[in-house]
Amino acid sequence: MDPDELLQKQLPAQEYKQRLKRSYRSIIYTLIGVVVVVAVGGFIISGGLLPNVNKNTALVSLQVSDLGMVTGHVTGLSGLPALGASVIAHKIQGLPGTDQRLPDYTTNSFISIDGKYIFNLPPGVYRFTAAFPDGTNRIISNYAVWPGSSHSLDFKY
Repeated sequence: MDPDELLQKQLPAQEYKQRLKRSYRSIIYTLIGVVVVVAVGGFIISGGLLPNVNKNTALVSLQVSDLGMVTGHVTGLSGLPALGASVIAHKIQGLPGTDQRLPDYTTNSFISIDGKYIFNLPPGVYRFTAAFPDGTNRIISNYAVWPGSSHSLDFKY
């Protein structure tokens, strides 16, 4: 005989329903706890940076025409989006012939459900790092972003 059937025969119906409700509640609370632990762990692993947050930069107002756009896809081995990955853009230096606004500019972006990311960056030479959930990284260094330009930069795991 199945343990659930045995328990149901031994307990009155109302008490059985209460125990079942408590076990469902325990499962739901456990799942919520796991989600919170994963979210906090991701925040800690990323160095405490939220998506599109600038680190070590002074606030300077830039016109949209002063920014360059970098977009792309991050995919896994099978070509599906690399969920849980993030892309980090770190400004190494300013561009020749431009003023060097926002030195040491760093920002990051999480990958959307369809594998896309987008940055609007001040002009400069950047190092882009795609950080995958398993701890591996793909790095593209010395990538120039010009004012008003639009670039596509894809990463594959």
